[in-house]
Amino acid sequence: VKSRSINLYNKIKKLNYNVMEEGEEILYNIEDQNSNVERILANADVLDETKEILKMLDPQDVNILLLKYYLDYQNTQIAEILNMSSNLVGVRLYRAKEKIAEEIIKRKNQEEAI
Repeated sequence: VKSRSINLYNKIKKLNYNVMEEGEEILYNIEDQNSNVERILANADVLDETKEILKMLDPQDVNILLLKYYLDYQNTQIAEILNMSSNLVGVRLYRAKEKIAEEIIKRKNQEEAI
């Protein structure tokens, strides 16, 4: 488990600044092959916006978010992988989600103003 965690951490560490760079590949993994074009394009737009928002966050927070919500790790597991306390993981998750929510609201207000 320890070596696997280290390998996963090193892999994620390499992706720090290339967060979800392979967007199309992820999109095709998520999307059903029989989906309509409009749905695929809408998901691509959401993916692009998500990448922009994640780039605004601290890379360590992005790592925590990916481990938590993409790989379904528990806070204690994330804490072990990233060598920090599970309380700190919880705090950083909370703050990252707050930043994301603020940015989404800001963008929505800008769209409504146009």
